[in-house]
Amino acid sequence: MLGIIDFDVRVPYPDDVLAKRVVENTARGLPEAKPEADKPGVLTIIANGPSAVEAINRCQHQTTLALNGALKLGTPTYWAGCDPQPLVASFLKGAPASTTYFVASKCHSDVFAALEGRDARLWHIGDSHPAGVPTACSITLTAMSLFRMMGWRRFRTFGWDGCYMDGRDHAVSQPHSGQDVTVEVGDQEFRTTTTWACEAQDAVNQLSFADYEVEVMGGGMIGAILAMKGLAHVG
Repeated sequence: MLGIIDFDVRVPYPDDVLAKRVVENTARGLPEAKPEADKPGVLTIIANGPSAVEAINRCQHQTTLALNGALKLGTPTYWAGCDPQPLVASFLKGAPASTTYFVASKCHSDVFAALEGRDARLWHIGDSHPAGVPTACSITLTAMSLFRMMGWRRFRTFGWDGCYMDGRDHAVSQPHSGQDVTVEVGDQEFRTTTTWACEAQDAVNQLSFADYEVEVMGGGMIGAILAMKGLAHVG
């Protein structure tokens, strides 16, 4: 079973650096994400876990949100990023012109440079802005809070696995951290990392109080844990 993992998943950026970025990026004058009325339908979130490759053929003609490196799997309706490392800009090479990009105000200036000429929107996270959406240990969970604020109440995820699958860690190569561990969920075993295990715990905490529905596709660890807890459907 999933136990408590003593592992710090927060990016060790000095608060003064992030605060300065928020001020500088807010001054760019970009449109900002704001609360909206509830929307019908499902928003399909494509994270960058191994099972995200399923989304290529299964998400055509759907409203989609790609996260981080999953942008390279197709042309989504939306993209979102929130991490402060300049690495995030590398996910945006060849960024599709038709996608709307939601960039957190604490992101590096290289991210905004990479989106020059694109439809970029600013949003804020609670640990860096008093009006920000709740913070979480992953872009997937934080993006759910962002898009719930913008009216979405039903999410379907691809690539939100939180584990290795067929020896792969991501659908599109990108760095990850944490020590490898094995987690048992019922009669299943998942090879994962301490970082992904923390994300699974954060998902249980967040979805326990969420007023939205989540369906997790792909057969990964996070879906198995949330289904066992009665917090998500799996497909």
